[in-house]
Amino acid sequence: MDLKITANIEEFNAGLKKYAAAVEKRANTVVKAAGMNLYTRIVERTPVDTGRAKAGWHIDPRWTAKKPPPGQTRYPPPGTEEPPDSAEYWIYNNVEYIEPLEHGHSKQAPQGMVGLALTEVGQALAQAIRDAEKMWK
Repeated sequence: MDLKITANIEEFNAGLKKYAAAVEKRANTVVKAAGMNLYTRIVERTPVDTGRAKAGWHIDPRWTAKKPPPGQTRYPPPGTEEPPDSAEYWIYNNVEYIEPLEHGHSKQAPQGMVGLALTEVGQALAQAIRDAEKMWK
């Protein structure tokens, strides 16, 4: 009996590589969707006086030092700053007074923005995982 194990192993390895690439792409899609959801919720919760704090939010696979110039009163609508695919994202704001806003300095957002948004998205992800686990049982 003549077996073509080498050819079958090569085909098997090629199939595994395709599968791994597909899984990684789907995982990155889930990470990106969760990141964009969190980013949107944070931006929506950010109080507005001049609009600069709201304009200061960014989502990117890398942290940068960019921030809106003083006096900027417009900001991009949430979700328009579509980041490239990645396995991790930074959501950041370099405006000088963003930390006091997060810690309740504004009457518009006395409980902050980031902590609340993290809780909401964390709960939504936990529910999605529970739902997926039910489907797999």
